[in-house]
Amino acid sequence: MEDKTTHWKNNTHPNWWMDPGLRKNTGWIVLLYFGSFAVGYDSSLMSGFQAMPQWNKSFNNPSGVRLGLISASLSFATIPMFPLISWVCDTYGRRWAIILGSIGTVCSFLLSSIIVGAIITCLSKNEGMFIAGRVVTGVFYCFPYAACSCLINELAHPRLRGISAAFLTIAYQFGSAVGAWSTFACLFWESSDWSWRLPALLQACGPLVVVVTALLGPESPRFLLSKFKGQQALDILAKFHANGDYDDELVQREFQQISEHIQKERANKSGSWSSLIATPANRRRLLIVCVVASGLVVTTGPISAYLPIILRSVGIKNPIHISAVNGALAIFNVFTTMMGGLCVDKVGRRPLFLISTTGILITYTVITILAAEFARTQAPPLGIAFVIMLFLCYGMRNIAWAGVSELYPVEILPFSIRSKAVSFGMMVTTASTTISAFLNPIGLRSLQWRFYFVFLAIQTIYLLLIWWFFIETKGRTIEQVSVIFDELGGDAPPGLDTESEEKDPYLS
Repeated sequence: MEDKTTHWKNNTHPNWWMDPGLRKNTGWIVLLYFGSFAVGYDSSLMSGFQAMPQWNKSFNNPSGVRLGLISASLSFATIPMFPLISWVCDTYGRRWAIILGSIGTVCSFLLSSIIVGAIITCLSKNEGMFIAGRVVTGVFYCFPYAACSCLINELAHPRLRGISAAFLTIAYQFGSAVGAWSTFACLFWESSDWSWRLPALLQACGPLVVVVTALLGPESPRFLLSKFKGQQALDILAKFHANGDYDDELVQREFQQISEHIQKERANKSGSWSSLIATPANRRRLLIVCVVASGLVVTTGPISAYLPIILRSVGIKNPIHISAVNGALAIFNVFTTMMGGLCVDKVGRRPLFLISTTGILITYTVITILAAEFARTQAPPLGIAFVIMLFLCYGMRNIAWAGVSELYPVEILPFSIRSKAVSFGMMVTTASTTISAFLNPIGLRSLQWRFYFVFLAIQTIYLLLIWWFFIETKGRTIEQVSVIFDELGGDAPPGLDTESEEKDPYLS
């Protein structure tokens, strides 16, 4: 089939920073990254707290089941919210899902619900109040995270979509780094409980930025077309993809392709929850969503959420050293995730996942051997080698499981089920996180280094799933990627080409 999209003319400059329309497009996307930043900030907060003597003293040195309960509390109220997330996204739009999640209806759009959770967490006087604050935070933070992921993929210029979506995870890692170093900086504030309360309060920063962005920024043109608001959708496509030129060939072709795709989905009555498993293509999509959603949690196991416990098990017990490793690892994650994000359109999605998972399996095997040897000999050099391998393991994870995880699931989904599948994927992530957060400290205390064998088996299974079910999608529009899966399942709608525009993407 002739690659028609390589001939689509577009008036934008090859370098986005030299084009007014693409600068605006990129600017809004960068602000939407704060939805991911907020979640990343919280992800490192608990590891930072566990290394702080002040926090441990305030909550009577939690461990085992108690520590698992505190860590998993963020997810308790999150899982029931996911059906509501997709309903808000599909009914009222991506922007309103972000706004409602960040502000909360009970506060009359004056005070962010995530901020409420951060304040409760910050002012906690006991363990129950601390858990309640994390539950309140967990109720609402998933709204902007899911909606930002959809909106970035649907708003970005086709030439920039791959890297724009991949950098969503870099924002997560950047938030994680800020969270790790804020707890490290406050570690030296030994005379006050505010050493851990201040980092908890800073959770409010991300939601404040993203709610202003949603109030002032553009809506998804795909959502607008699904609501028969074609002129508004065309306005956004022209403004951000062609500097306001409505007759630009890229804009016209995009508009036509999106319209045809949505019309076919509407004619087929796609879009219900049952549609997620209605066809072979959708079942394959859902499997991939579940693999990617759970993989970031289970592939590296307890080393991601319980770093202080892991480091103490290999002889690194000084709180300053633990916090320094946590902070350095967070910065390392930012750069390695960025490397993976920059490779998505060059190396491809599937090869990155295969390389990443193979690397995790190899480095995790070495980590298990080092942990076993340290338990036997207590030799300090083994602890240092363990930390080095820990960094390598994270580096291998980040190039795909961090760098591509926000891009691949969203781009393989048709519009009619995108928000539902993304919400379902977040539910899988939350369920995986909750189970891991609760069971990992128990497993580590009971089995010690032998607990790592569980994750070696999981990594092997995931590697096989990637090999058999993931397909390459680089160089195509969202609509073309969707049709590839339909063709493999034998239910592709006619009228849409799937050829790659990789030779000269959207530029003449």
